[in-house]
Amino acid sequence: MNRTEILHVSDCLDGGVPAVIDTLLSRDGSQALFLGELRADLNQRHLCTCIPDYERTFHPIKFFKFLLVLRARIKEFDPKIIHLHSSYAGLLGVLAALGLKLPVIYSPHASPMMMPAPGMKLRIIRRLEKITSMLARCVIACSKDEAAYFGGKTRVITIPNGVPDRVIRVFEELLQKNAGFTYDIIGIGRDSEQKDLEQFSNIAELVLQQLPNARIAWLGAAGRAGLSDKVTWLGYVSEHEVEQVLSQSQIFLATSQYEGFSVASIKAGIAGCQLVLRNTPGTRALILDGTPGVLFHLPEECAARIVPLIRDGLPITARVHQGRLTAQNYSQDLQIRRTEILYKEFL
Repeated sequence: MNRTEILHVSDCLDGGVPAVIDTLLSRDGSQALFLGELRADLNQRHLCTCIPDYERTFHPIKFFKFLLVLRARIKEFDPKIIHLHSSYAGLLGVLAALGLKLPVIYSPHASPMMMPAPGMKLRIIRRLEKITSMLARCVIACSKDEAAYFGGKTRVITIPNGVPDRVIRVFEELLQKNAGFTYDIIGIGRDSEQKDLEQFSNIAELVLQQLPNARIAWLGAAGRAGLSDKVTWLGYVSEHEVEQVLSQSQIFLATSQYEGFSVASIKAGIAGCQLVLRNTPGTRALILDGTPGVLFHLPEECAARIVPLIRDGLPITARVHQGRLTAQNYSQDLQIRRTEILYKEFL
């Protein structure tokens, strides 16, 4: 195997983390190693290798077994830099790299420190992440919110996520067509406690009390008990369909309890959606960085802000302007250039 300059390692097999890795794989000399079978549809899939039969575990024997397997694969790739993505792969990776004299960079993609209401398990994970950050040469936070959770002697730099140029061009073309709105409110994400679909559902019900004909949908999750049947739950769709739906949606609503820096919110901004983001760590990052939008704490407050946005709408010229501004600040090229500056310190 030819020597790889940058080896990306992650146990996140779908969602936003593989999307970020996909962006970074466009850099020459990069490879990715996924712990488990990759489910995400990546443009750079040919640069990805998977370790099958992997499971996320803290069982001492199994953990040590996977650590040895990962260490062996790292030696096979013989990289110049190891870039670890997500907290579990971060811990496993820094331990697997001990003694190999390789610089390790750690990207949490939503640090466990950001998660609310920690139980005993989360407290342990937080302490383990401190080990990861101490052993890594640098931590890359994708938002100022995330960076604030790391202190002490840990070196932390903030590099926001970016969106591929192809996606930016698609949204520009779709905005110019101005095909009208299919949905008044759209949300995106898997069905998880983090994404808080229950709050999205509650807000939808409150909006519908005032605007009975409002069209509200969610991409990435199917309907189930506890969620409003007045919302169109679209389930998993392709990236092409995501682009089409976002470009024809008036408002992007994010209800996550925390995020590193949501790629979905960036895409929504580029698509010209009006942004309504929950005022929680990372979820609010796009607005805190200067992109126009609304922050909220409570469902009632959110619904009260959304109703006039739907009624008044946003002129196409304003949508195009917002899309271009967001694309300029969160492009793939910008993310790669910022990351490359860091890589060059160790190459």
